[in-house]
Amino acid sequence: MNDMARTWMRRIALGLPVVTLPFISGFGGCYGCPETTDTFPLSGDGAVVIMTDAGPAASCEDACGELIRRGSISGSLISCQFVGDPATAVECRYDPYCPGGRRPTGLQVASREPSSAVGGWLAELAAVEAASVPAFEHVARELTDHGAPGRLVSGARRSALEEVRHARAIAGLARRYGAEPSAARHTLTPTRTLEEVARDNAVEGCAREAFGALLAARQSAAATDPAVARVFGAIARDEARHALLSYAIWDWTTERLDARAVRRLDDARREELGALQRRHEEDPEGALATALGLPSAERSQDMIAQLV
Repeated sequence: MNDMARTWMRRIALGLPVVTLPFISGFGGCYGCPETTDTFPLSGDGAVVIMTDAGPAASCEDACGELIRRGSISGSLISCQFVGDPATAVECRYDPYCPGGRRPTGLQVASREPSSAVGGWLAELAAVEAASVPAFEHVARELTDHGAPGRLVSGARRSALEEVRHARAIAGLARRYGAEPSAARHTLTPTRTLEEVARDNAVEGCAREAFGALLAARQSAAATDPAVARVFGAIARDEARHALLSYAIWDWTTERLDARAVRRLDDARREELGALQRRHEEDPEGALATALGLPSAERSQDMIAQLV
């Protein structure tokens, strides 16, 4: 585990200035969210009527790209296809731009039609933050079942309460930008084995929440909307504490697992960081970079690399 990352989390949790962190200072431009697929109807006897600057979209990539540019989709395109023969709709599969938090098992976010890219980003993040509440509650139950120290159990319960506050605050920001929070579903599961609990913690906590803390700290310093900066400043401190809790859970679980299991956990953590890097290979559009303070792709890659 990266000891320097623990130090950065402690500094953020204490509310110390993020400009002292070398990979945050000077950013110029979160948790990837769950992949989302949206379908947009076409009209006119199957003709593609989504217009781009060069005229009617000639491919599904052009059509989905135009929808991203308009703000109908807030994310990075993964794949697409026309639906029907002749085509009656275009289906766009993409990664939303948001850091997210600790995800419960089987999380699915139902995307809504946003009035702006900023509103859509915030609406989807509000759904993921709300889903983090049952995720932490489940962590607390599983830790209890495995006989974990009370400080870890109480830390998970406290984190669940903080996620309630995050979801409400971000939902309020989304509504300021004309968007309603998206709906989310997850799967209830029985208590898992200790290694399964540890793997989930390595992926969702030691990778995703740690990155989310860095990203929120960056947003609090760079967002041009003062309300966004204020909300994400508070979230950064909480998410840093959540990451520190995840590191403590890592320490407790790895002391009880054999060397092979610990290597599998570290592989899973590194794989998730690699997936986050792949999901941040493109710069966010201008409104997301300015109002929300999201970093450029290059800076996001730098941040994630610090956690490896």
